[in-house]
Amino acid sequence: MNYNNERGFALILVLIIIAVISITLPVIMTNLTNSAMQYQRSEEQLQLDKLEDMGVNFTNEVLKKVEDLALEQTKDWLSSVATTPSKDNVSQYYTNELSQALNGYNLFNGTQVNVEGGYAFETNIEDIVVEDVTTIIVEFSIQHLFKGKK
Repeated sequence: MNYNNERGFALILVLIIIAVISITLPVIMTNLTNSAMQYQRSEEQLQLDKLEDMGVNFTNEVLKKVEDLALEQTKDWLSSVATTPSKDNVSQYYTNELSQALNGYNLFNGTQVNVEGGYAFETNIEDIVVEDVTTIIVEFSIQHLFKGKK
């Protein structure tokens, strides 16, 4: 009798290949999934950073416009008064004009600026501090909104 010793070799080879694939596939899939999630998180963080920068730039531009308007109105007021007011009165008048102009932009209650793609930022004037006659500090905050979430 002649027995063929190679019987079932192909079956054993296929089973070994399936076992190797089933052991390595979860590891590979986990690495691919983690890599994709890490990429998405870093992309979201970049978008949030850009939104924050946009909010700061927007608020600074508004503050510059408001500052120019308040300065012009203060100059008009100074030219219309009969007596020269004190530096404190001028500073207070300028601060009031600045606050009124900022109210026109609704920045004290928070202004939401929408950007394409469902992104937005909210800017809010927190305080106006008169440090001295020549220095007025406007404190503001920027909150980025990512797909409608803070």
